[in-house]
Amino acid sequence: MTDNELKIIERGTWKPVGVVDGVEHYEMDIPEKVINVRAKQDSNVYLSDFLDVLPNGMFMKGATGIGGTTLILESNQPCIVAFPTRNLTINKMVVRDPVTHKITDQRTDFFCVFGGHNDKISDLERYLKENGSNPVKICCTYDQTYTLVENIKSLGYDPRRMGVYNVKDENGNVIKEQRGLQLVIDEWHQILFDYSGKRIKRLRKMLSLIKDPLFKGRVTCMSATPLTRRFLFKEMQSLPCYTVNYKPVFPEIIQSRHKSLNHDLRELVKSFLSGAEGTANAHIFLNSVSSIKSVIFDPDIAPHLDKIKIVISEQDENEKTISTGAKEYISWQRKRWITGEIDEKEFHILTDAAQQRVIDENFPDRKPVDSINDDVRKINFYTATAFCGCDIWDENAIQYVISDGAKRNTMQDISTIFIQILGRIRDARNPQVYYWFSQNRYLLDEKGECEYYDDKAYRMDMAKTHLKHQDAAIRTFKKKNNWEDLDLCYLRLNDDENGLVFDPNLEMKDDFNFENVQHKHKSAVSVKAEFLKKGLKVKETISDDYNKTLGREMAKRPTLKTTFKQRFEFYVRLRTDPQLDLFQQRPFDIYTMESDDDLLKPAFDIVGVDKVRALKYSQRAIRAEIATFRTGQAQRRAVSAFGLHVGDYIQTSKVKDLEKRAAKKLGVAKVKLTDYFDKSNPTKVNINGERVNCYRILAVKGKKNP
Repeated sequence: MTDNELKIIERGTWKPVGVVDGVEHYEMDIPEKVINVRAKQDSNVYLSDFLDVLPNGMFMKGATGIGGTTLILESNQPCIVAFPTRNLTINKMVVRDPVTHKITDQRTDFFCVFGGHNDKISDLERYLKENGSNPVKICCTYDQTYTLVENIKSLGYDPRRMGVYNVKDENGNVIKEQRGLQLVIDEWHQILFDYSGKRIKRLRKMLSLIKDPLFKGRVTCMSATPLTRRFLFKEMQSLPCYTVNYKPVFPEIIQSRHKSLNHDLRELVKSFLSGAEGTANAHIFLNSVSSIKSVIFDPDIAPHLDKIKIVISEQDENEKTISTGAKEYISWQRKRWITGEIDEKEFHILTDAAQQRVIDENFPDRKPVDSINDDVRKINFYTATAFCGCDIWDENAIQYVISDGAKRNTMQDISTIFIQILGRIRDARNPQVYYWFSQNRYLLDEKGECEYYDDKAYRMDMAKTHLKHQDAAIRTFKKKNNWEDLDLCYLRLNDDENGLVFDPNLEMKDDFNFENVQHKHKSAVSVKAEFLKKGLKVKETISDDYNKTLGREMAKRPTLKTTFKQRFEFYVRLRTDPQLDLFQQRPFDIYTMESDDDLLKPAFDIVGVDKVRALKYSQRAIRAEIATFRTGQAQRRAVSAFGLHVGDYIQTSKVKDLEKRAAKKLGVAKVKLTDYFDKSNPTKVNINGERVNCYRILAVKGKKNP
C-alpha cells in the first residue's frame, strides 16, 4: 500500500453517460463522504481523495490546483508526464514545506528532462539503472517527449513492460493488473496555442505517440479547461472522455477597460513599490515581453528591479529583450553622469539593479530573467510560460490579468487560459482578480465574419501558390526566418524539411483565434458575458485609480546627447583614475561604455589619448588612424606567418606548400607569397649539392628595406 493510497477517503465510480460521435463518455461525482471530511477540515478536495490512478483517455479534471499531476507522480503508476513549458517542469522538481510552502529541497524520486537538463541519453540510462524496481517516473517538456521515448527504446527497454501497477474497485479490491508506462500529456489544451513555426514538428511527433501501439490503452490527456471537440487534434478525437463533476470556487473578477495599458501598468507598479498597497504583492499575468520591458525600465521603476520578478520563456530573444532594455537604461543614466547631471554615487544607486539584468559571458552571475521557483517579490510578472499548471504560493498576492487589444498574443481565451491563470496563486487571501483589457484595434465590424472568411480564402489561394512553387517559397521563408507567415497560409514543412504540406491543424488554430478575438473580446459586454458563462462573478468598473490620467502623454526618459569628446574623456577617467571606482563596478562600467560606442576602446588602445586630443576628437580621423594601424598589423602578421626574410631563397616547387601553411596560421582560406614579398625571377641555386630552381626574396612590400 503506497502513501497515496492511505490518503483515499472514499473511491469514486465512473458512470457511463453515453456515446457522442462514436466516443464513450464517463462522469464521476465526488463522493459525499469526501466532501464532508474536507469541509470539516476547511480544506480543498483533491483527486487523490477518491482516485488512485488516472483514467486512459481525455481526462477533464474539473478545476485547477486539485492535484492531478501530484496524483500520477505519487501513485505506484509508472509514467512519463509531458508538460507544455520548461518552467512548469522546473516547478514540479522541488519539495515545499507543507505549512510555509517555502522550497526546502529538490525532488529525487523522479527524473526531469528539458533542454540542457538531463537531455543526454547517458543521463536517462543512469536513471533507469539506478531506479531499480521502483516505478519509473519521468517528467519532460512537450518538445522532449518523442526523443525521450526513442531513447528509452534504443536502450533496450519496452514501454509496454516497464513496471506494474494495480487498478482497484471502490472497495479496494484489485480488479486488473496494468503493465507499462502511462503517457500523461498535461495541460493538453496548450498544444493548440503552441502549434506554430519550428515547434510543429516536435508537437506532431508527441501527438503521434497517442496512436503508437507501445502506449495502447495507456494515454491520458489531462486538463481542467478543455477545448470543444471541434478544436481537438485528430489523434485525440477517438479517445474516451472522463469528466469529474468538480465545482470550483472562482474569485470575483474586477473587470476594467483601459485606453493606455502600459501607462496604467507603470502607475500600478509604482504604487506597489512606494508601499501604498501595504504588504500586498502584485502578480501580473501579461503575455508580452516587450510590454514588460517598457514598464520595468521606466526611470522611476528601474532602480527597484531587485524587487521585481520576471518569469518568461528562457529563449535567447526574450532574454536579449530584457538585457537590451537594461543596457539602454544604463546608457541613458551614464549620459546623465557624463554631462554632470548626476554623480558616480547616484549613477550606481540608480543602475545597480539594472546591471544584474545584463547578460554577457564576461559576467556569468548576472541573468535577465528569473525562475518560477525564485522567491516572490513585490512585483511579479509572468508570461504564458507560467499560465498553466505552475504552483505559486503567496498569501499577500493581488492578481492582475492583462489583455492588450493591440497585441493578440496577450488576449487570453476566457474559457481555457484565463481559467488556468485563476488557479496559479494557490493561497491568495484576496478573493478578487483584476482583469484589465484594452479595445482591440484589429476587431472587425458587424461584417467581420464575412471579411474573415474572405481573408481565409485569400490565404488558401496563397497556400496553393506556395505549394506550386515550393522550392522558391522555402528559400524565402528560410531567408526571412519568419515561419509565422508560413503558418498564416496553413502550411508547414514536411518531416524531411524539403517540402511544404497543408496542415488542417493550423486552419483549426486560426478559427479558434478568430472566435476568441471576434466574439469573446469584441466589447466589455462580450467579455463580461464570457465570464458569466463560466460561472464567474464579475464586477465592472469604468475607471479606477490608474485611469485618472488617461489620455495624458506618458513621462518618457528625456533624450540626452553627448559628444565623442565627452564620452572619450569620461572613458579615459574610468581607465586611468583610481579614485573613480566607489562601487567596485569599474569593469562593468567600462564594458558597457565600449558596448555603446565601439570607437572608444581602439581610440584609447591604438591611437592613444594624446593623439586623439591632437586630432581634436575627429571620429573620421581617428578611424583612419586605426585602419592604418590595423593594415600594418595584418601585414606584419602575414610576413611572420611565411617566416621569410630579405635575401632568403625558396625553391619554386615549395611555394604552394609554404602558402598553405601560412594560410593555416592566419586562419584564412588562401594567401599568396607575392602579396607580401617582392621576389626575383627563378634562378639555379646549389642546395645540398644539387642545382634547383629558386626565388630570392628581394623586399617586404610596404616596408622600407635595406
